[in-house]
Amino acid sequence: KKFEKNLKNILFLIKKVSYLINPECLIFLQTTLPPGTTEHKIIPVIKKIFKKRQINKNPNIAYSYERAMPGKDYLNSVSNFWRVYSSSNSYAGSLCEKFLKTFINTNKFPLTKLKDITSCETAKVLENTYRAVNIALVDEWTKFSQKLNLNLYDIIEAIRVRPTHNNLRYPGLGVGGYCLTKDPTFAEVSAKSIFKLKDLKFPISNLAININSKMPSFSFNWIEKITKNFKNKKTLLFGLSYKNDVGDLRFSPSIKLAKYLKKNKFKLNFFDPHVSQKELKTVKKISKYDSLVNYKIFIFSVNHSTFIKNKIIKKIPKNSLLIDLVNFFEKKKYISEFKKKNITYRALGK
Repeated sequence: KKFEKNLKNILFLIKKVSYLINPECLIFLQTTLPPGTTEHKIIPVIKKIFKKRQINKNPNIAYSYERAMPGKDYLNSVSNFWRVYSSSNSYAGSLCEKFLKTFINTNKFPLTKLKDITSCETAKVLENTYRAVNIALVDEWTKFSQKLNLNLYDIIEAIRVRPTHNNLRYPGLGVGGYCLTKDPTFAEVSAKSIFKLKDLKFPISNLAININSKMPSFSFNWIEKITKNFKNKKTLLFGLSYKNDVGDLRFSPSIKLAKYLKKNKFKLNFFDPHVSQKELKTVKKISKYDSLVNYKIFIFSVNHSTFIKNKIIKKIPKNSLLIDLVNFFEKKKYISEFKKKNITYRALGK
């Protein structure tokens, strides 16, 4: 039902455009779509309107999904990264290739053309599903490592030396943003709503979504266990966005964690230079390191490069508890600094 509703919005826009465009122009689609949407839903609508306009030709459609990294390197990631594309006909393909070459460094990052648009839509969905499953897999091993008091970071680094395994993810608070939280469901949407393959299931993809959505809950339960004897639960959360060096809060696991903490009587404030107070009114924002002396518990949930590690260590008061969910203090020299100040350091996956 949600797909049908969202599809109506897309098709509404497509209809408006189709009544106005020059039939020779290129319609370039970049948004993530369930496989088959362009060829089985969008193109038929354009053809129908072209027929009403007495245009006796097929539309020129191209599809190339975004591969950009939000944050300080966003522009660089748009220009200096591999792109996959496809098109409804060879003319549309040549127009798309010409357009992409105007801003992508194709000498170093050559384009990949797939035979049809459904294949290209599938590539995007599978790419993000692989990442979501990878993250979910590591979540299982994070829990195992916590129980056995193992350092999963050291273990994964030892594994990643092997080139075939160098994309194994690290432990973390969870998955956020607009892509990994929904894209793994698109294959099943495609199978059922577009191709009517009712018997086709995607258990691993759906399980990954479910596991990743529960990771903030696991982190909170772990934090609650660590702090059960604390009378003073004045807590500062470092980072609210879903990813480092951005202010995007969409489906942020840090937001979920903040809600768990607030609900369970933690006296919570947050520090995130990328996020304004109006974006999360229920939790007060602090803007300077100087006020760290007022807190007893410090939780790092986002690895912003604007967080200055040495400066933070100097400002954190003695006898505090520091909980690291993202391996922010990864170097051993920081641990020795904590010992000098009698700061208890606990890290997820270590």
